[in-house]
Amino acid sequence: MTGCRRPAFPMPKFFRKKTPAVVFGLFLFLLVLFAFGYLFLAQLPVLAVASERGPVLYLPLAKGETFSLTYVHSVQKTPVWENFSLGEG
Repeated sequence: MTGCRRPAFPMPKFFRKKTPAVVFGLFLFLLVLFAFGYLFLAQLPVLAVASERGPVLYLPLAKGETFSLTYVHSVQKTPVWENFSLGEG
């Protein structure tokens, strides 16, 4: 045969035909890859607590989630609880 060479690395038979299982497997792989990329690269809202020296705490919050701050009032010397939630805006 002239002009017809055998490939150095022949493809496995599994990849030669575009069977529904191969197409579905490739689709599923790409879907999982996209989902992981979205989860790890998406910007999530966080509460950032900082001092003069820099960030102290990052607390991830979901929409509607609540958190509380507790401290002692400097003048009245009584405990104070403040409740906050993440909302629109």
